[in-house]
Amino acid sequence: MGAQNRKQRELREREDLFLDVARRLLLERGFHGLTMDRIAEETEYSKGTIYLHFGCKEELIVELGKRSRKQRLELIQRGAAFDGRPRERVLATGVAVEIHARLFPDDVRIWEIMNAESIIEKIPANRQPDLNASDIAVTDILVQLVQESIDCGDLHLRPGDSPAEIMFGLWALTDGGFAAILGGAMLNHLSLEDPYAAILKNCHILGDGYGWQPLSTEWDYGATVERIRREVFPGESALAYGSETPAT
Repeated sequence: MGAQNRKQRELREREDLFLDVARRLLLERGFHGLTMDRIAEETEYSKGTIYLHFGCKEELIVELGKRSRKQRLELIQRGAAFDGRPRERVLATGVAVEIHARLFPDDVRIWEIMNAESIIEKIPANRQPDLNASDIAVTDILVQLVQESIDCGDLHLRPGDSPAEIMFGLWALTDGGFAAILGGAMLNHLSLEDPYAAILKNCHILGDGYGWQPLSTEWDYGATVERIRREVFPGESALAYGSETPAT
C-alpha cells in the first residue's frame, strides 16, 4: 500500500509539474508557443512520458482551466457559507470572485483560450462532460441563495420573475465585469476610478430593483464586506487587497 501511495503521489507531482510549465509557456508565448517539445525540454522528461498524462496540448490547457475554475468554486462555496442573510451571502460570493480575479488575473486569458472551439473539439468525448462542472455548481449555489431569500421573505418575486433570471443577472454583471477588467476592455477609455466598485454598485442596483432585502439604502454593506474579508477570506484578502479599503 505504501509503495502504491508513493507511486500515485509521484504521478500527481509529475502532472503538476507539466501543468505549471504549460501555464507559464502559454502565458509567455501564447497558444502556438506552447508545445509538447518545449514542455519536455523544460521538465527534462520525454514527450512519451508527457503523453502518458495528456494526449495533446489542448488537454493541458483544458486541465489548467478546469483547475482554476475549481479553485474559484471553492472560494465561492466558502463565501456562500458566510454567516449572514441570503443577500449578504450572495455578496460574499461576489467578494470570492473578486479575490480570485485579483490573485489570479491571468486565469481569464486561460479560460478564453480553453473555450475556443478549436480546443474543445480536440478533447476526448469522455472528458467533455465535466468541462463546465464548476460553473454549473456556481449557478446552482446562486439560485439556491435567491430561493432562500424568497423562502425567508427577503425577496418577493413579481409575476414572470424567477430565481434563475435573477441569478443570471448577477452572474452576468460579476463574471462579465471581472473579465472586462482583466482583459482591459474599454477601461482606459471609460476612465473608471474603481471598476470593481462599479460592478458592486450595479449589483446593488439590481438587487434593490427587485426589492431584495436588506436594501442597500438601509444596510451598511461596506461593513458586510469587511466582515466577509475578515471572517471568510482573511489570508486571501491580505494578499489581494493589503490595506485597501473595501468597496461599498
